[in-house]
Amino acid sequence: MPPQLPPRELTNRFEALQPLTRNFIQGYFLSIANLAPEIRYYFLILNPSSPIEQKDFVLSLLNTFAGAEPVGEEIGEDGRIRFDFNVNAGETDLIILIPDLLNSKLPEAYDLRGFIELFLRPDSGNNQSSTAQILANADHCSTYYDDKLQAIGELASGISLAEGKALISVDTLSDWQPKP
Repeated sequence: MPPQLPPRELTNRFEALQPLTRNFIQGYFLSIANLAPEIRYYFLILNPSSPIEQKDFVLSLLNTFAGAEPVGEEIGEDGRIRFDFNVNAGETDLIILIPDLLNSKLPEAYDLRGFIELFLRPDSGNNQSSTAQILANADHCSTYYDDKLQAIGELASGISLAEGKALISVDTLSDWQPKP
C-alpha cells in the first residue's frame, strides 16, 4: 500500500503536491476458463522480484460460483510461491492475489512485484495430456483512499499475457522443489 507519490517528505515540502498523496491497495486477478470436458488441476507460480519477506503477506483466493476460498500455497527452494487449484469442466474461475490486510505485521508500504506462470498438474484430467487449452484474462486493480481510509477512486487495467492472446496452451509442470 505505497503512497501514490512517494516519498511523503517531497509532498509535505510542496503544498501543490499534497493532494496527490493518496495511498492505494492493489490486487492482481487472473480468470481462467477450462475448455476441457473434465476438471483440470493447475499450479500458478508467483515469481516475486520483491524482497523475500514481502511474500509473507500475499492473500491468494480462488473465486468460483460457490464463492471465494483461500488457495493453498507452498514456497519452493528458489523463493517462488506455488498455488494449487482446480477449475471444473466448462467453468471460469478467478485467481486473486491481494495484500493480506488483516495481517497485523503488514508493512505500511507493502509492494509485491514479479510475474506468474501457469502450469497443468501432472495428475490433471483423464487423458493425462501434457497440455491444456484455456482462455485467460489478467487484470490489475487499484483502490485509492485518503488518510481517513475512505475510498476515493479506483483504477482497473488489463495486463498483457505473454502469448498476446486469450487462448493459451498450458504445459505440465514436471519439476518443483519445495522447501525442506
